Amino acid sequence: MVIVWFAFLFIWPLPQSALETDLKKLYWDSSFKEIVNHFDKKNYPTLSLDDKLLYIECLARTGEGYAALKKLEKIVPEGPLEKDFYACCGWVYLSRGEFQKAEHFINRSLELDNHSQSGVLAKVMLFLYLKQFFKSEILFEDWLAKNPVFIQSFQTFLVGVEVYNATRKVKKLYNWYSKRAKLIKNEDKLTYDNLKASSRLYKGIRGKQLFEIVTESDSVEYPLAESSDCRFYFIFFQLKKNRNSKILLDTGNATGWMVHDRELYDYLDMKKGGRTVAVIGSEADVLDGYRIYTESLDFGSFQFRHLTGFYIPKPRSDFFDANLNPLFIRNRVVTLDGPGKRFIMRTKRAFDRYLLKKDGRKVVKLRWYGYEQAFIPLEINGVKKGLGIIETGAEDIAVLLDFARLLQLPLKPKVKYLSNGSVYRFFKAPVTIYLGSLKLNRSAADVWSFDRFYRRLSGLKAGVVLGPGVFKDTCVLSFDPFAQEIVVEW
Repeated sequence: MVIVWFAFLFIWPLPQSALETDLKKLYWDSSFKEIVNHFDKKNYPTLSLDDKLLYIECLARTGEGYAALKKLEKIVPEGPLEKDFYACCGWVYLSRGEFQKAEHFINRSLELDNHSQSGVLAKVMLFLYLKQFFKSEILFEDWLAKNPVFIQSFQTFLVGVEVYNATRKVKKLYNWYSKRAKLIKNEDKLTYDNLKASSRLYKGIRGKQLFEIVTESDSVEYPLAESSDCRFYFIFFQLKKNRNSKILLDTGNATGWMVHDRELYDYLDMKKGGRTVAVIGSEADVLDGYRIYTESLDFGSFQFRHLTGFYIPKPRSDFFDANLNPLFIRNRVVTLDGPGKRFIMRTKRAFDRYLLKKDGRKVVKLRWYGYEQAFIPLEINGVKKGLGIIETGAEDIAVLLDFARLLQLPLKPKVKYLSNGSVYRFFKAPVTIYLGSLKLNRSAADVWSFDRFYRRLSGLKAGVVLGPGVFKDTCVLSFDPFAQEIVVEW
């Protein structure tokens, strides 16, 4: 329907009031890319200030934060739209991972108008990245109570999913999916069925503590598997006497738990929800699957309990059997000890005792941002501060192309092939990364655009990706959800 509407729009001019209504509908449908495509075909200098701000916000929310900032810097706020300008600034800086600047401008917007829809939603998302989950939930629900008409919008639904996943309110997730299903029941039968299936899934697990670690001791460890591919952190789950399932510990997995092997799926007797799609880094195409719930994953000395996520069939035969994000565990400090080849889970008290034992290692503690992944502050080439993301399912160091251009890094063109044979063009450049006092040198780090890999709704991209090649043989990584810190030892 959107494609048909745009074709009509560019053949016959619509009255301005109709145009504004359609753009507003696209916005509340979270069709930010369609809005960007619309304005890309316009003469930007002739746009009204209102349209410029909408265009810039949507650029930011589709992962184009650097392009958005260039346009934003040329705007002088004025009159009634000043609050919208500051809200737009908030979205732009949020998409670039500059959280303090984002907070400053979002607050300025809300000081001018505490009913600013864009400003409130930007602050809801900002709270999530600052790990202030319950503040996010309170603000979102207060806004919705005062603006019940927005319960019908798809964007509101998506924001609610993010909020309730972050706060782990399973009962609220059940109610949220149920409400959405009722709203679209007479409009889209297929989506209605999927929403109802997901709501039933959450209904059956109300009261459960998601991604819970259960152990009899305050410290338990499990061996990391040996692999011919040195990039990854693996553990093996015994499926049968002579059959192990290979589970990748992937801090970049935004769903938490993803199963790919059908035999493992059947063995764990999973509950099934509605259909969904996923983007996986090594695969060129979007993959189809459905939501799942796993009651327990038993490793003997410990168990993972109440795992929610996706079942996505293997895109190729040599793919992992499953993918688990250890950052979703909130009742233990989890440690990936690459040099010692250990996956360790400790209570907060046990972890603090461990850190007090000086063993000659250097230690740096980094602020942990994000509600699904591991975003950290860093410095590049000793001159520019930025945001990094620890992705144990990636490779080594990779730099965002826009960030590299901002730093004027010398870029050497390269080519690689994706799993479907398509050509992917990227660059190489020398970089030095500082994680506090930890210095990382690369004479030729990958530089690419991360086109597909931005966080939905916020458009957030990290400037630097730090894969297991950075840590696996030299560093111990610990993720402390209690102190909201990431501890690196080397």
